[in-house]
Amino acid sequence: MRQTNYFKRWLALLVAALIVILVVPGVTQAQTADTPQIHLQYASFDPLSGEPYVPSDQKMSAASIETGTYLLQFSGPVREEWKTAVTEAGVRLYDYVPDYAFIARMDAAQASRVLELPYVRWVGLYHPAYRFSPALKEMRLTTGDEALVLLNVQTLPDHAQVRLVNQVELMGGSVINHSADDLSAYARVLLPAGQIEALTAQDGILWVEPYVEPVLSNDVGGASILQASTIHASLGLYGNGQIVGISDSGLDVGTTGAEMSDDFEGRIVEGQAMCATYYTKSDDKRTSWSDLHTHGTHVSGSVLGNGILSGSNPGSHDYSGSYAGLAPEARLVIQSLDSDGDGGLECIPGDLSTQLFAPAYNLGARIHSNSWGGPSGTANPFGVYTEQSRQVDSAAWNYKDLLILYAAGNDGSDSNRDGKVDPDSIGSPGTAKNALTVGATENERPNLSTTYGSGFSAFPVDPIFSDRVADQSGGMAGFSSRGPTDDGRVKPDLAAPGTFIISAYSHDPAASVSNSWGATSNPDYVYMGGTSMATPLTAGAAALVREWLTTVKGFAAPSAALMKAVLVNGSVDIS
Repeated sequence: MRQTNYFKRWLALLVAALIVILVVPGVTQAQTADTPQIHLQYASFDPLSGEPYVPSDQKMSAASIETGTYLLQFSGPVREEWKTAVTEAGVRLYDYVPDYAFIARMDAAQASRVLELPYVRWVGLYHPAYRFSPALKEMRLTTGDEALVLLNVQTLPDHAQVRLVNQVELMGGSVINHSADDLSAYARVLLPAGQIEALTAQDGILWVEPYVEPVLSNDVGGASILQASTIHASLGLYGNGQIVGISDSGLDVGTTGAEMSDDFEGRIVEGQAMCATYYTKSDDKRTSWSDLHTHGTHVSGSVLGNGILSGSNPGSHDYSGSYAGLAPEARLVIQSLDSDGDGGLECIPGDLSTQLFAPAYNLGARIHSNSWGGPSGTANPFGVYTEQSRQVDSAAWNYKDLLILYAAGNDGSDSNRDGKVDPDSIGSPGTAKNALTVGATENERPNLSTTYGSGFSAFPVDPIFSDRVADQSGGMAGFSSRGPTDDGRVKPDLAAPGTFIISAYSHDPAASVSNSWGATSNPDYVYMGGTSMATPLTAGAAALVREWLTTVKGFAAPSAALMKAVLVNGSVDIS
């Protein structure tokens, strides 16, 4: 585990190494070169040795369809000329499936023809059983067939929305949101639980899973630990010229005018009320992007608040002694996801890539910070690669110079009472492969007497029970979620301070400001804690990294991979 720290070392290490390779457990090409597997959530199998058992009511046959959805596996690492030959044979290739396979669309005759190509190893039907999240069975057992359940549905991109709407409505449900990119389409669907199998059997459906509404990743001044003032003074980096996108509960009073908090006024590129399009609880649409919870304002302050309400002097670049964020001269695209200030995020769009990240990217954001997530809704809810995780990775592929950050979550616990924090508690979409997932370390506020035992029910025994939550900056916060993911990857990627963090609070008169971590002596700021607070501090550091790469090193459009490499290589090992 690493902690974002000593920024000057980050920059020095970049000179020595521009690419970082993290070796993590899991399946590699070398392990599967002789017998490449098809890896689905349903099963992993070598198709030449036989397909897994599929119940007859969740199985298709080529004789029963004219054109259908298949899996096509090549014999080795995929070459462009192989894909071209298959496409010229009338087959359409969609999304990639490890190892060396694709979701494909064809008829039986085309399947026979392409199977004769020497580099096509196997072609087989994509059965309804393969499209079915194991959590759906649990959902039916717990809700009953007539209960309406909220689902994420992935379809082929050319599966027309009107067709999906008609199918769902005939089953007694409704489509709440729909979007598409080149490889897939996504819908959020309200459906009777007893119709789930019927939905997965529809032609063009790729995957169905429960939708669990994400929550803000804060529980019930990391800037000094990250040496922000040293970086500002010695390198002259303040985030100038950088635009950061943040999706959260909103920002202060929700205006770009003079009523906005002075910590942000004049540096807001745009505020977007996502609830106006994606609200799922009722027909009411909240068109304001003001912050009814204060979480989004606190997060934004940690990234780029200028601290003017705590005594800074932005005109002379003097942020010392204030509650300024890491990149106090950066600009902001704020996307409000909250409809009512209760901490739930009702307005997250169905496709994060095209409906959340793309709008911010098109406004110039090249860093996007997200302090929210949650369990997957399965019996073992953490570490799961979900549809939202895939959408984050799709965005990382489509926007290669957009660094996407996610909070790891606050589900660390000692459930077996052995005095150690249990593994496997990473939430989604923090399980995404190409997101920078951030955990929380402790702050240095030893005078604050809160212990894990008094503040958290998840730590019933010593030594964690009696340990203070903010007395060791080199230690992980007990509540911070940790990996590995279910497929063996190391997560989180980095950790930053996440206990007793001071930042801005919302001035919206309807805001329910949370003081669960305590009030400060300055009424314009409040303590909060969680991986929610660690993530924006890391995003602010990323803005300084990007400013250095563009202004000092001459990269016109530094890639997300390069920014991530600088952050990872320049961090301090606390393991």
